[in-house]
Amino acid sequence: MEKRKILYVEDQAPMRELMKAALRKEFTVVEAASVEEGLDILKEETICLVLMDINLPGGMNGIEGTRVIRSTPGLEHLPVVVITAYAHDENRNACLEAGCVDFIGKPINVREIGGRLTRILELYGKNGKSA
Repeated sequence: MEKRKILYVEDQAPMRELMKAALRKEFTVVEAASVEEGLDILKEETICLVLMDINLPGGMNGIEGTRVIRSTPGLEHLPVVVITAYAHDENRNACLEAGCVDFIGKPINVREIGGRLTRILELYGKNGKSA
């Protein structure tokens, strides 16, 4: 059986490698170093969930990227989970208002992240709509 694909938008290569290692049993992790790169991948790949950092250099940040995903036909129900070192209430609220379904603070617990994402996908179903 083919693994489900998750898109991880994160500018730090070591974090992308850590996430790939943590999720390798359950998922295939497709990497993007920017929101813009991630949006391009979403046009080409079948992705079941997006993990998004908030602070990304250059163009859009993760909150803006989530808003674009929410306003894109065919992607509006795709679950977006924010993973950030800036896990305070102001960021949490902004992310949830933008349409994120969960908010995870760094450092991540590598033993628990796969199960948490699996539960999110069970809740939001194949197409991201709440079950």
